[in-house]
Amino acid sequence: MAYIRTKTRGDHHYAYIVHGFREGETVRQKTLLYLGRLSRCVLRDPLFYLLKHDHPDIDFDEEKLRASLIKKQKDLCGWSEHASAMRDEKEADRLNELFAEAKRKTLSTARQEIDAVTVLEIIEAGYRKLAREWHPDAGGDSEDMVRLNTAKAHLETLFAKER
Repeated sequence: MAYIRTKTRGDHHYAYIVHGFREGETVRQKTLLYLGRLSRCVLRDPLFYLLKHDHPDIDFDEEKLRASLIKKQKDLCGWSEHASAMRDEKEADRLNELFAEAKRKTLSTARQEIDAVTVLEIIEAGYRKLAREWHPDAGGDSEDMVRLNTAKAHLETLFAKER
């Protein structure tokens, strides 16, 4: 079972997600994830996804971990610092939403905004990288190289028309 562990260094408290287990007669702890300064920690779903992916054999009770973290934040840092971390979380969510919106807008207008010369340079750089791996002289397959050459020519034709 995983749980929250804190360590104090100077005036600051740091949080970790650890897993306790027995090795023969001794009890051991394995640090699974360093969360950072306790006053600024926020447990988000991607962290649990990573933990479950990296440690599928360990049981993670997300609600207990969140509740434990909040309790430790209240006890060790005081409510005001915990409230500050919650404000930081809201600000981070707002920034993530703004970033996602900007990314959507950029992707929808990317073809209009990107200079065709830049695209041709990107195509050439990608071609060279793959050619080093796929060229028959480098141990690659000649059919793969033919497909790469065809794809490069097709892409260059598409973007050369825009110049």
